[in-house]
Amino acid sequence: MSLTWDTRKLLRDVTTKAARGVDEAADFLTEEIRDLISIQGFPYQRRSKPGEPPRVDTTTLHRSIDHKVLDKAGVRQAVGSLSPPVSYAVDLEYGVGFFTAGEQRPFLRVSLARHGRTCGKMILGAMA
Repeated sequence: MSLTWDTRKLLRDVTTKAARGVDEAADFLTEEIRDLISIQGFPYQRRSKPGEPPRVDTTTLHRSIDHKVLDKAGVRQAVGSLSPPVSYAVDLEYGVGFFTAGEQRPFLRVSLARHGRTCGKMILGAMA
């Protein structure tokens, strides 16, 4: 008995399912990041402290959080401040730049650390 399969079809099917899972995980992570930074800041509440996720001030950062496909297959995607990118997002995340020198207000890394396993399960689940 021999086993044969169409490798092109197999690769296409796996890639399609993986892309679906990555897209689902990217949607989920995008919403989790938005939720994390949706607490109202100044003038109603205090501004975030170093080490806390940034709080909403103008909603510019919040509105910029999105995800986009980076390759033709849809398997590689970016999640973050993308549409349009906010220049101070990296400053807040890593505590660099004029306003946040040495005072990180991480939100991307925190969300990925909290939800990375869930995203991985979504991707694997789509491939099952």
